[in-house]
Amino acid sequence: MKILYDKVSIIADKRTAGRTPTIYVPPFLLKKWQIKDSTRISLEVGFKQIDVFVCTHQDSLSQLKIPENVLQFLTLPNCSYSVQIGFCPINTQLSIGPILALLTDQRLSEENGFGELEIFFRELYRFCCMNGFLFFIIPLQTLVEPKEVTGYLPNDEGWERMSMPVPDVVYNRIHSRKLENSESFNRFKTFLTDASIPFFNGGFLSKWDTHTLLLTEESLAPYLPETILLQSEVDFVTFLKIYNEVFVKPVFGSQGRNICKLSRVSEGWVIEHSSNSKETHLIETEERLYRFLMRNTKKSAYIVQRGIPLLDIDGHKTDFRVLLNKNKKQEWSITSIVARLGNAGHIVSNLAQGGEMKNASAFLSTVFERTEVIRIYKSLSNLALTIAKTVDNKRDDLFGELGIDLALDSDNHPWIIEVNSKPSKKYHVDSEKIRPSVKNIVEYMNKLYVSKAP
Repeated sequence: MKILYDKVSIIADKRTAGRTPTIYVPPFLLKKWQIKDSTRISLEVGFKQIDVFVCTHQDSLSQLKIPENVLQFLTLPNCSYSVQIGFCPINTQLSIGPILALLTDQRLSEENGFGELEIFFRELYRFCCMNGFLFFIIPLQTLVEPKEVTGYLPNDEGWERMSMPVPDVVYNRIHSRKLENSESFNRFKTFLTDASIPFFNGGFLSKWDTHTLLLTEESLAPYLPETILLQSEVDFVTFLKIYNEVFVKPVFGSQGRNICKLSRVSEGWVIEHSSNSKETHLIETEERLYRFLMRNTKKSAYIVQRGIPLLDIDGHKTDFRVLLNKNKKQEWSITSIVARLGNAGHIVSNLAQGGEMKNASAFLSTVFERTEVIRIYKSLSNLALTIAKTVDNKRDDLFGELGIDLALDSDNHPWIIEVNSKPSKKYHVDSEKIRPSVKNIVEYMNKLYVSKAP
């Protein structure tokens, strides 16, 4: 079904609306839509629909003038803003959209706005405005009834809270696994699913589930470190008899927190912790080590993973974060690759644990010859793309963005460290520019909206 798209500015019309309200559009739209003045059409926003007459106004601007009471019924902001509209000539239906939203658990404060995510949220809003997409933030705390959405729009003084339409596409940025299991989150997610509203990056990825999933792709097996669950003393002891260095990681961990490195020494095993590399423990036997770990993991699920001799530059452990996004064709593409150098002597390289970030290509060029740089960069890129496609194809939920952590060993062989469905958005130097990942996210959201159009 053909949809005729345009970009207009919505203006609140203060004239009194009759039983069937009238909206006013520039003359060129009626000509494009091939309808006459005072034609009755259907105006739709999200879940709401109202019959209106459409007439022309005499202003030369591309303005869509809508009565205030109609804006209120459609829960559209009563202010001036640019939006995309789509007219379907067959059923004479005018849609305003896409209406895009981001779901967050980040709390709003008067001093810092949305804190470390403030810049990211405003970038999304700015790029949506440039394209005529209405975008707003939904804090999980405001969700009471799924169909009654309260959102935040930025203004000169911060963020303004108001009622908003049910969005056409929702991007999940909840950063708490506990909240993703909450009643309000699951109720909203169920509502979106039942309404066929795209909801992407819907949940965190378990390290264990992701490992077993990737193992089903034969081509990825050589890049996966041997891994077991921390649940059987026999399996744990057997694993430690094989490897002299292993890492113990929470199945649902993030940002390098609560990771232990176990290293074999002549007296037994040395334990180092990611949050404090200076605090170490020495435990004589594997059996005692297992019991020590079980007492300190507080019944949370952990994996035990073979240690990889990571690329080490002057004592800095180094790995690579590959950020991938779906493009306009809903195909995976690489947005960026950065090298992450951990603090000297630290067991992880995560930026949240004090690591340093560098452009991957520039960094590799300081370590290797040009031909090797090209080979490594290509191998990291191809491996990341294969991982993203595998995760996407073998899971039922929808993904539009992934952060994949890869590493090189001392032989420059790549290894898969982690797949993250909520890659960090904190680190951005130039707040005036819109980063490529923001553009990709918005364009993907619009593609999901267009794809579900009748």
